[in-house]
Amino acid sequence: MKRLLIILIVALICATCVVPVLADSDDNSGNRSPDSGPDDVAGNGSDDSSDDSPGDLSDDNMDDSPDSIDDGPGTAPSSRDDSGPDDLVDDSPDDSGQETGLGHTEENELEDHILKQEIEIESELEREGIDDAVRNNQKVYLVGVDAFQYVTELNSTYDDDLTGIETELGNSLAATTRAEMQIRSRDAVTRFFMGGDETAAHQLEQHIDANEVRINELEQLIGKCTTCNEQVREQLRDLIQEMDQEQDRLRELSRLELQDRGILGWIWK
Repeated sequence: MKRLLIILIVALICATCVVPVLADSDDNSGNRSPDSGPDDVAGNGSDDSSDDSPGDLSDDNMDDSPDSIDDGPGTAPSSRDDSGPDDLVDDSPDDSGQETGLGHTEENELEDHILKQEIEIESELEREGIDDAVRNNQKVYLVGVDAFQYVTELNSTYDDDLTGIETELGNSLAATTRAEMQIRSRDAVTRFFMGGDETAAHQLEQHIDANEVRINELEQLIGKCTTCNEQVREQLRDLIQEMDQEQDRLRELSRLELQDRGILGWIWK
């Protein structure tokens, strides 16, 4: 009995000593498992590998690749703007518009042409020995008709009409020039006794009426020209007005010549 009691006391002592040791071992194993266990190692390895893994490289490549993609399309539109077919299409209508504009007479061109013709015709009439007053008469008509022929729109559409007007007006101008020069060359003595040259005055009147018909035809051509520039039309109207003023001067010259009877002219008139 005493021996059994001793065995139980020893067993209790051993039990009390073994239980704390086992508890400590269990705690140590539990602490090691979260800190340095396989899962932690694997987790740490996966984190490190994820930082240095090809996935990061792929991310870097993807970051770089959009830059290169952005550069590509960025340069493409600029190249198309500079030398693409769109620019060629935009340029061609401008050129065609300029070519079309060449088919019309500009007011500056007509004005320069009129000034040039005035100088040339003045010099030519001066070489022919025509008096200044008579020279101005021919110059107004010749410059006017030449200006009408210079206008492309009229020349291409009414060429036959302009040619006929120029021919008839040229013949009439030759006659009016002779009649006016005859009137102006009448000597003072004859004029004093016999008065003015009635024959020359009637010839002048006759050709003045013929010129009036030609001038009206020119004025009608201005109204018919629907494609003429408005400024060009105005310049042509100014030329018509100068012709009308010259007509009035010749009519007044003829009227005064017929009224000049002189001292003895009333006997024959």
